[in-house]
Amino acid sequence: MITLIPRQSASTGWQVATPVMAVLATMIAGGLLFAMLG
Repeated sequence: MITLIPRQSASTGWQVATPVMAVLATMIAGGLLFAMLG
């Protein structure tokens, strides 16, 4: 059985990188949608 163990503290790198990746993913998805629409 797989058990999840909570971490003591979150990684600082991921705390910074996650919002940046979310913005980039949104921009890429929006660009693809606009490109498909013409």
